[in-house]
Amino acid sequence: MPGVDPKDGSTSAFLSLLSKTKKVGIDNVNTKQINVDDFDRVDVRIGTIIAAEANKKARKSAYKLTVDLGSEIGIKTSSAQITELYTIEQLVGRQAVFCVNLVPMHIGSVRSEVRILGGDNGNGVVLLHPAMPLANGTRVF
Repeated sequence: MPGVDPKDGSTSAFLSLLSKTKKVGIDNVNTKQINVDDFDRVDVRIGTIIAAEANKKARKSAYKLTVDLGSEIGIKTSSAQITELYTIEQLVGRQAVFCVNLVPMHIGSVRSEVRILGGDNGNGVVLLHPAMPLANGTRVF
């Protein structure tokens, strides 16, 4: 649900938490600009988390996610450090945004094939997700 705190579900709690986060303007950030061609090389898609479990061998607390990214990409795995704000039960069935064309890496015993996207609010990572349901594999641009 858009605009809802992932921990307790209330909009007022989310807005209170948001007001406490550090605000950084683009002028204060040392970022390298890229052109549209560079941006287009990043393949970002919508997927649904179909299973989640603890990644017990990761150095930092993490979940192993199994993600349905539609018929073109298929089922992929990811290790994600999102344990501060999400339980396994809150993750299963949730749509989120994933980068699908990074080189896979091993985190603990998990082959992480895709990266889930989110932002840190100071208390943990808040996942990016579509405001309305989208088909798994839908490209984000």
